[in-house]
Amino acid sequence: MDALVRGISSLMNSTSNSHQFSPSNPLFAPIFCELCEGVALCVSYSTSSCTSKLSNTLQSFLQFNCSQRYSSTDKILLIDISQSPSIPPISYFPPHLSYSISHLGPYSSLPSLSSLFETSELIYNFLITPTQSIFSKPRLVILFWNINTTQINNSYQNIREFQASALLFCVYTSYIKRYEIGIDALESYCISLYKLQNELQYVMEHLSISFSHLHSPSIYQYLKYSTFYLNSIHDEEFNGVLHSKPLKLLQIIVQSERLVDGKFQIYDKASNRKSIKNLQNTDSNHNVFLYAPKIRFKRNLKSSDETRSSSSSCHAEFEPTGGNFDGILKFNVNALVLLGDFSLALSMKREGSAYEDDEEIVFEIVRHSGFVEAPFLRLSGRDVDIFVKEDDDAQRNCGKLGKLTV
Repeated sequence: MDALVRGISSLMNSTSNSHQFSPSNPLFAPIFCELCEGVALCVSYSTSSCTSKLSNTLQSFLQFNCSQRYSSTDKILLIDISQSPSIPPISYFPPHLSYSISHLGPYSSLPSLSSLFETSELIYNFLITPTQSIFSKPRLVILFWNINTTQINNSYQNIREFQASALLFCVYTSYIKRYEIGIDALESYCISLYKLQNELQYVMEHLSISFSHLHSPSIYQYLKYSTFYLNSIHDEEFNGVLHSKPLKLLQIIVQSERLVDGKFQIYDKASNRKSIKNLQNTDSNHNVFLYAPKIRFKRNLKSSDETRSSSSSCHAEFEPTGGNFDGILKFNVNALVLLGDFSLALSMKREGSAYEDDEEIVFEIVRHSGFVEAPFLRLSGRDVDIFVKEDDDAQRNCGKLGKLTV
């Protein structure tokens, strides 16, 4: 799978040209792609010029694509895969069709396991209904990714929403037993999108995303979760995993490989030269400044929670309480409760700066508490999603990055 992702990324890059893409480009229209029978992906921008083309583009897709098997479709289920609800009004879609809408979010990092399974069940029930009658017309589910242009430079959000579309497809196809292993579903997803390389190339460049972002430790972890869950759903010992007892997180330790000239570095052993981030740096005027590290905690609420419609997660921030010597940062997190889906991220922000752009996520992990065992969880660079720009070409092999004590 890793070789496939790298190969597709290489081919996509080789087809790029000097054409400058903009969401306001009048030539741009929503992109539709069939992922599997009954399920398609739509990539659209939240601009008036793009939204106004939704009706004609969807109608053309139904009539002339996929061997015209959707030409008589009369019912469509729209699944909003964005972090926050963002589907355009139904008035922008073909008026002669009937629509149902569901939201995968809100979510902060990746969609929760319960939301992924609930949405997969919804898709299955929607598509299976017409097969019970010989007079029923085919139905279509559209995973709708409406890119918010006000957040166009938020590469973290773009990456996570791109990953969410792949994750939902993988969980659904595993749910219906099309694939026994989630990684096979991810391979199928990549191949489907590669068929649209000319159209998607400009979008992916504009959003600073690539197929390599599907080579994500958190994505792989959730594919393992879903495969294990679906294979063990009738196991009595497993019934309580998604509704597991809470764990208390006591301490987080981030450990680097070395300390150079007073600078804290998370060191890449593979390249023997690449650092992810220094705590101390120098600006263009040769003024020395510091980056302030923080641990950001987010917990996705269960989809059945009454507050899900108004708030997608609980948030907390923690500053280091010790360390910064021998390449170690320690965060005491006050017996933080882990329950269900959660994420932990290390972020860096220039001290004294009030600008959000001066802060960036170095790395993040996304996990489910039902699969975390006490007394501690030790993670290496291969186990975390690295977002910081300096590490774009690194090998993600950073030795012991951190330890969670629970």
